[in-house]
This record gives sequence, C-alpha cells and structure tokens, in this order.
Amino acid sequence: MNEGLARGYLKVQVPLDYSIRFQPGESIVKDDDFYPNHKKIPQRIKEICPNVKILITIRNQVDWLRSYYLYFIKYLPKKRKKFKDFISTREGKNALFAGLFHQTISDYYELFDKENVLVMLLEEFKNDRERSFQKLCAFLNVSHTNLPKEKERRNLGIHKSSGNLIKLGSSLGLSTATMGIFQPYLRPLKKPLSKIFGHDVLNNDDFTFLQSFYSVSNFYTNQMLDRKLSHYGYPI
Repeated sequence: MNEGLARGYLKVQVPLDYSIRFQPGESIVKDDDFYPNHKKIPQRIKEICPNVKILITIRNQVDWLRSYYLYFIKYLPKKRKKFKDFISTREGKNALFAGLFHQTISDYYELFDKENVLVMLLEEFKNDRERSFQKLCAFLNVSHTNLPKEKERRNLGIHKSSGNLIKLGSSLGLSTATMGIFQPYLRPLKKPLSKIFGHDVLNNDDFTFLQSFYSVSNFYTNQMLDRKLSHYGYPI
C-alpha cells in the first residue's frame, strides 16, 4: 500500500508510544525514520525481492489526511489540536508528503517496470468491488473468487463529531484524558451530538492548503494512470 511504501514503514519500526513523536526538542526517534528517502525504499525492495509485483493503493488525499488527523488528534498537545497543528508534527509532515502519489508511483514504475506495478484507487474499489477484485486477480495471475459477505466489514474510523468535541475541549483547556472521563455520560447523546458536531473537522483554509499542495502532483498522477482523479474528489 502507498501508506507503507511511501512513508517508510517497511524500512524502520517506529515506537508505539505516539506521544513521543509530538514532544518538542530532542526525540529518541531519528529524523530519517520520519522522512524516508522515497527512492531508497523501492531500491531496497528491489535488492531483496527483484521479481515481485507491486500493489499500490491510493486514496483522495483530503479524505486520507482527514482520517489520519482524526486518529492522531488525541495525541496532539492540549490547545494544539487543529489540522494545521497536526501537519506541523513530524508524523503529520511525513503523511503530507506521502500523498505526493506521482512521486511514489514513478519510483516503482522505474524500478519494477509498469506491467509489474498495479495502482488501484480506494474509491474505485469502494464503488465496484467485484470489478476491482477481478482486476487484482488478473494482475496476480490467480483465480478470481467472490468476496465473502462476512469480509465486507470495514473500520470506519473516528467520527468527525468526536474530533470536533476533542478540539472544543482542547480549546477550553481540557486534556483528552479528562474528556474521556465524560465519555460514558455522552454516549447516550451520540445522535444529537453528531448533529451538532458532525461538521467537517477541516476548515476552508485547510481545504485551500490541500488543494494547492496536491494539485500539481495529482495532475501528473492523472496522466500516469489515465484516470479522472477529479471525479473522485482528488485535488486537481
């Protein structure tokens, strides 16, 4: 997957204590663990497994980074839980640059040849699973089988309302741990709270930034894949 290939998680194992990543000053994590050389990763894979096939999945960067931000929002310091705070961390910057899909795809095309690299859009898989599985099986040269119903369940992640509640509590000086104490009392109010706080955690400035940051990369990705990425909401 692009997340692992582009972000270097196949190269180095980072600590599970995510709070370490957001502490100012000296860190036990080396900088190159967070800013991997995008060309060295495919080169290393080529050295170890020269004849493999590469599957890369990409996702609309706005949706991906929103999901990523919601997952890590609880680890951000108090009163610094906005999206711009997240992409100012090392983890956030790494995720941001991993979204330059043209860079990752071109690296693997160059080393493994285009016929050995399959790039799939998460949105295409979501819209037409059967056709996507057929395409994947053909690429891997294996027999196609239908996806069992029990395997269709997926992790929906943290809801926007939870992220907005955490942001509100943080602005009032409440830590994530403190807000967790109130969670059992808020659970019965899930539906009304979702209506009140269910707006997007990204604001207009965040959207504008992501649009400007990814538009050139997606233009080239669009040409490389011969897909209409804008049809799926990719910033173009």
